[in-house]
Parts: sequence; structure tokens; C-alpha cells
Amino acid sequence: MTTNSNLSRDSIFLSTFIHTPVAMMLVSLDGTVLKTNRSCQETFGYTEEQLEKLKLDEILHPEDIEQNTPLLERLITNDRPLKFNGRVIYGDGILKQMVFYTSLAKSELGEPLYYIYQILENTNESFQSELNESKERYKSLFKYNPDMIYSMDLDGYYTSVNPAFEQVLGYSKCELLNGKLNYQHLTPKEKLKETIRHFNAAVEGEIQHYEMPAVSKDGEVIMFDITNIPIVVDGKIVGVYGIAKDITARKKSEQELIITKKQLESFIENNVDPIFIYDLDDKLIKVNKAFEKTYGWKKEEVLGLSYKDMPVLPTNMYSNMQKDLKLFKMTFKSLETQRVKKDGSLIHVDISGFPIHDEEGHIAAWAFIHRDLTETKMAEEMMINSEKLSIAGQLAAGIAHEIRNPLTAIKGFLQLLRPDFVTKEKYMNIISTEIERIEMIISELLILSKPQEIHYSKTNIVSIIEEVKMLLETQAILKGVEINTEFYCENTYIYCEKNQLKQVCINFIKNAIEAMPNGGNLYINVTENREENGIFIHFKDEGKGIPKEKISKIGHPFYTTKSDGTGLGFMVSKRIVEHHEGYVEIDSELNVGTTITVFLPMEQLSFKEKE
Repeated sequence: MTTNSNLSRDSIFLSTFIHTPVAMMLVSLDGTVLKTNRSCQETFGYTEEQLEKLKLDEILHPEDIEQNTPLLERLITNDRPLKFNGRVIYGDGILKQMVFYTSLAKSELGEPLYYIYQILENTNESFQSELNESKERYKSLFKYNPDMIYSMDLDGYYTSVNPAFEQVLGYSKCELLNGKLNYQHLTPKEKLKETIRHFNAAVEGEIQHYEMPAVSKDGEVIMFDITNIPIVVDGKIVGVYGIAKDITARKKSEQELIITKKQLESFIENNVDPIFIYDLDDKLIKVNKAFEKTYGWKKEEVLGLSYKDMPVLPTNMYSNMQKDLKLFKMTFKSLETQRVKKDGSLIHVDISGFPIHDEEGHIAAWAFIHRDLTETKMAEEMMINSEKLSIAGQLAAGIAHEIRNPLTAIKGFLQLLRPDFVTKEKYMNIISTEIERIEMIISELLILSKPQEIHYSKTNIVSIIEEVKMLLETQAILKGVEINTEFYCENTYIYCEKNQLKQVCINFIKNAIEAMPNGGNLYINVTENREENGIFIHFKDEGKGIPKEKISKIGHPFYTTKSDGTGLGFMVSKRIVEHHEGYVEIDSELNVGTTITVFLPMEQLSFKEKE
């Protein structure tokens, strides 16, 4: 019985809703039109499909929506039907004053379901006066609106235009109205097909919103933001109502912004210097290709990191973090400092920082450019070294001249004394050999001032090392140093200048002895490297070691880690090895020791030619 009774009530309500001469609509709690009856559709000039796509705030005047919203909220709480007056925007754009009787439909559990509206035309004179006033306001809005407002018939010919339409496009009403021009005449040919599609959709009852250019009377192409709305009279579409806003300037600005953005992106991406861009929260949001090439990290490894977490900052510079962070939000140029690469090596950089602004002029991000100064610094260092070498050459020439004269006398008298020391022939030979070595040292000093002709011959490198060991063993014993030799290739011959390589071995062995003031072991070993067709000579001591930051400076003119050194010994030795087409490497660890590795080629055509 209950079910049949409910069905009966629902049927009666539906039949009444459809056939009543009073305009009625059912509206959801959020304002969406759910269903309308025929009277409502005829009253408003919309089809059922058009109405049920709308919301109540698209039918009522905005001022009335704002005024009556609190009444609807009160209806939910006190469950009493209410009455309010409102202006309805008809399908043809005309405003009419109506009276709304509103009640709330609820479920059997008392939950709100939807609003039931009964709508009657208000004939009250005061309301009619308000309606007339509203019409005048709309006429004024039509006349003085800076946007183009117009209406068209079903063939697209203009039936009304406002003054803004005439002013923007340059046509007069006489030229536009009375079937003289339609929208197609104002549309560029390449956009005609698309414009026709939008017009036909509006004629079919669909509201259209799109951007499209139009051609003015003088041929200027102007860009518009267009809204086309169907005009409905007595349930039939009789034309199209439109609003067109000139957006040419905005589009131009947007295009300029796009071009500027592309230029900025190109500048950043193709810049030869690494560029970092941080957001206002100090998070890295962009790096360029030069960053990856210079520092070695991929962008995926660093994006999102804060400035203080960036791996390019050397650990010994963390103490300057606060100072760096103060500079972070400032414009600055040419800050010279050091940064670290992924492989751990340090590079000299010149950093500049500046803000990036958005369209409104506000700071949106901060950019930093790192210019790699490593090559510049190396060039400066080479220039300084060249100047030092020039000075050293001049000193060497003077010293050699002063020493050679007394040395010649000593050598002559030694020859005279030799017959009186027959039993000491071994020592006399050593003295004679060392005098010759002194002469060789003088010749090496002269290398710094002018090149000399060098004679290469095939020599056993092991015999050179054994001779130097015998020469310096007494000095080593006095210092508590034991010299240990290991030769993995006893008869290794190379093309070389014997006395020069002897000088190299003396320099490196003496340096090792002096690095162990408290005694220790010096290991000298020779190994063959068949891949490089050469030999390696390793001089390994147990001294105090050399700090890593000083290793790169060893070999520069006059740079030394010893209080009584000149810095020329290692430099001359390195140059001799390089003249033999070899190289010298240093590996050192503090409080463990230092290893000097010398590589010499075993047989080179260039040496044979010099022989």
C-alpha cells in the first residue's frame, strides 16, 4: 500500500509539474537546473536542453543571485517556503522582473533533495519601474561598452552593432547593417572555415567561446576574444548575439614574452659558461649543458638541491657558507673563488649573480654564471714561470762562468797529483768523476739560459742507479737511511745522455734522504712496461710526505718545500726526463711517504737520430 501510494503521489506531482500553466523548475542544491516544464521553457525562450545545461546564476541577474543566496540557505534550515523577486535574462537577452516561490523537496529521512521553483511574471508598477531602469542600464552598457557588441541574423548579417564595433573596425552602421555585410566579409580567408563552424554551432544552440582575427576596413588584422550566444524567441533560434574583446595588444605581449623566453632559454642552454638557476627557496631548478661539461655531474643528479647541498662547493669552504648565502640574494660581478668537479679536482671560477624577473617585474629566480678561469690561471702561471726561468737562466750563466775557472784549476792539479796516489786510485777516480759531474751540473744550469747540444747513447739504466747509490750511500748511512734496490730487468738499455740521467737519480735520491731526517728506508726499483715500450723507475721514501695542494706547484722555478732549497733541482730533473721523451709523476701521503715515478722510453727513433 505504501509503495502504491508513493507511486501515485509521484505520478500526480509529475503530471502537475508538466502541464501546469505556471513556469516551474527543479534546481539542485548547487544551483544546477535539473528539469523544467513547458511553461518555463516558453516563458524564458529556451529549449529544455538549453535550460538543463545552465545554472540558476546564468538565468538570474547577478545582483539578485547575491541578494537571495542567504534566503535559500535559510530555507534549508527552517523548512519554510519563501518568496523573492528576481530579474530573469531571457533567451533574447531581454530582462524581465519575475516573482519566485521556492520550496525544498526532502527525502523520507528528511534530507534536502532539490529546490522547487514556481515563477510568475511581476506586474507590480514599482518592479516594472525597476525593470525599465534595468533596461536603460543595459542600453547604456551596450552603447558605452569598450568591447564590441553585436547581433546577427541566421545568415550571419549584422542586425545591430554598438559604437565600439564601429570604432574598432572602422565601419559605420550604414555600411554594416541592412544586409550589407556579414561576419564572413571581416574574416581572413585562412580562418574562414573555422569561423563558419563556430557560427553554425551557435545557430544550432551552442554557446561558442573562441579567439579569432578580423580584418578592419583599412586592412589591419585585429585579434579578438569572441563569445557567440544563440538568440531564442518563442523557443526558436532567430539569430546570434556576440561580444568581441580586442586582445591584439595582449597577444602581441604574449608573443613577445614567448620570443623572450625562447631567447633566454637559448642563451642559457648554449652559453659556454655553466649557469645555475635557483628558485626563491634556494632550490636549483635549472642548469645548462656547460655545467655538465665543466663539472661532470648530470643535471638529474643536482636539480632540486639547495645551494648549501651543492657538491660543487669545496669542503674547505663550508666555513664561508654564511657569507656566500648573503651574496646569494644580491647582484654581483666577478667573484673569484674555487669550485670542485665530480672527479675531485679544483677549478678557478669567476662568479656573477643576478635576479630573473617575471612579467610583473617581481623577482622569480636567481641566476649564477660560473666562468672557468683554469686555463687563464695556467697561462698566467706559465708567464710567471717563463719570467722566473729567464731570471734563472741569467743567474745560471753567471754562476757557471764563475765556477768553471776554479774548477778547471782543481781538475788540472788533480791530474798532477794522481801519480803520487797510486794506492788510492779508486778514490782518485771518484774525485775525477765527481769533478766531471760538477761540470755537468754547470752545463745543466746553462740549459736554463740557452739550449745545448746533447749526445745520446745506448746505456744500461741499472748501472747508472748503482753508481749513484755507491756515491750517496755514505751520506745516507749518516742520516740513518737504508737504500734498497730491486731491479726486475737487469740489462735494461735505453737511449739517453748518461750524465743527465745520473743527475736526475742524484737529485731524487738526495731529496728522499733529506725527507727522512730521522732515518728510514728508500726503495728504488726498476720495472719494464712493454705496452708503452719503456721502463719505470720508482723512488719511494718513508718521509713526512707532501700536502696535496703543494704537489702541483713542485717543479715551478724557485718553489721548494725545503727551508734551504732553491726549487731548481726538481725542475731541472723534470726537464731532463721530458727531453728524453719521458715524464715524472709524484704520489705522496702525509706521514706515510712520497713516491717519485720516472718513465723513460726504451728505444725511440728521435734518440737514434741524435746518437
